[in-house]
Amino acid sequence: MRCILHLDMNSYFASVEQQANPFLRGKIVGVCAYVHDNGCILAPSIEAKQVGIRTGMRVREARNIFPGIILLENDPAKYRTVTRRIFSLLSRYTERLEPYSIDEAFMDLSDWIKDWEPEIHAKSPNQNSKARPSVNARMITVSDKCRTPYLLAHLYPENRNSFVD
Repeated sequence: MRCILHLDMNSYFASVEQQANPFLRGKIVGVCAYVHDNGCILAPSIEAKQVGIRTGMRVREARNIFPGIILLENDPAKYRTVTRRIFSLLSRYTERLEPYSIDEAFMDLSDWIKDWEPEIHAKSPNQNSKARPSVNARMITVSDKCRTPYLLAHLYPENRNSFVD
């Protein structure tokens, strides 16, 4: 049986900033295209999401919700560099790595995992990612309606209907 793992790194730009600057860890952070009232929040930290700040929200709205939000202008070169490092690390485990976006990838782990029915639990060191094993990439993307932080969803042909509306 094939085993495809979908890795989705949550609040990616904010998480990268928090990893790069320990002062920002645990703080309400918003990464923006531009840091002015009409700027847009591209990536709120997990902590910012917990107080109601969302991706796509205007900076003005985010400041109304939490006046002490730490706003950072995005740094695309930094995010690409970190993504290359992460994907390089993942490629040590399989040659069948398919980047999906700057913060998502599919990995074919079929050669690594035999009889994988079981409980596979995964957390990243900063707990800002999800890992979902399945028999194919399509079933994983269908499960995206289960958007719970740190979720690990097990998808098999037998339970796929529970993920389809």
